[in-house]
Amino acid sequence: MIISVNAGSSSLKLKLFNENYELIAEGRWEKDSQKLIFIHEYTRKEEIVDFKEHHDVFKKFIVLLNEIVNVKKISIVAHRAVNGGKIFTNTTLITPNVLKEFGKMTELAPLHNPANIACALAALQLLPDTRQYFVFDTAFHVTIPMINKMYALPIKLYEEGGIQKYGFHGISHEDVVCRTAKILNIELKKLNIISCHLGNGCSISCVKNGVCYDTSMGMTPLDGLTMGTRCGNLDPGIYPKLVKIYGSVENVDKVLNKESGLSGITGGISDMRALLELKEKEMAYYATLAIAKFIQDIRKTIGAYLMELEYNVDAIVFTGGIGENSIEIVREATQDLNKIGIILSKNPVELTVADSPVKVLQLKADEELAMAKKAMYEYLSELA
Repeated sequence: MIISVNAGSSSLKLKLFNENYELIAEGRWEKDSQKLIFIHEYTRKEEIVDFKEHHDVFKKFIVLLNEIVNVKKISIVAHRAVNGGKIFTNTTLITPNVLKEFGKMTELAPLHNPANIACALAALQLLPDTRQYFVFDTAFHVTIPMINKMYALPIKLYEEGGIQKYGFHGISHEDVVCRTAKILNIELKKLNIISCHLGNGCSISCVKNGVCYDTSMGMTPLDGLTMGTRCGNLDPGIYPKLVKIYGSVENVDKVLNKESGLSGITGGISDMRALLELKEKEMAYYATLAIAKFIQDIRKTIGAYLMELEYNVDAIVFTGGIGENSIEIVREATQDLNKIGIILSKNPVELTVADSPVKVLQLKADEELAMAKKAMYEYLSELA
């Protein structure tokens, strides 16, 4: 059996799979609500837990799992690791040295990497006989060429300081690429797509000949599109002014990460479902404005990547909570693109007609399943 551990900055998602990648049980926890949800087959448990740390939730999940399976039969634990820097570019077996080196990269993802490490340490303690792997979100983006990876800063900051575009949501983007190749029956190394991961965090990746050529997030997950609570693209000249307004770099980081994006525009609403409902009822000017800003950012990025692909694109694919569920957002983001070969369907539940030269797809994201498969692949490669 395999456990996938997906630790976000303020959330934790866990899934247990059998050797055929069939889901046995899953757990979800949100730090803000303190609600832990545990699902096994048709049984669903919800409880409020007095936990503030990811590793405590992980331990509770193991206790709940032990009620339905023998946890000693778990052979692999796959941990999502957000930023592996320049060192970790593939799925990696967790060793004391790996933990030490990964720990040095906390500043690259201060809201995520500590939680990834804490869960790994808890798993090593509770499941010492398992093979444990870090599956890096940044690994998919290592193929980005220098021209797209670097910033126009003194070159020594890239060469010595590690200041560059790393990209994120790589586990999701890579999964989308592989699945799209199968759906369209196109050889992976010939596939050109634009992959749009849209949720509370959002990023778009330009995939050329099956590998990542560019992506919207940069050195941190703050860059790129307008997101649920993150600001996206920001003029660097604004930052010193924000420090004066909010008093410290720490306060500004909190504002940019937690109080901006859709939430910032609307005064606290970051859930796209709520915003679409307000727009439908014509009740909120700022909800409509936030949605328009969100869609405009997507369209601008798609336009840029179409040029990078020289307009040779097989599909534009949407995933993530918004991307896979909101056909309204996807339609508005791809409207009037008939000149590149997208023929939108008039059927409200279909996006493109059957003979559209360029497809628009919505695929359900399952980062935990993708992580499990990558960890198993690495495990089998070690045995070969």
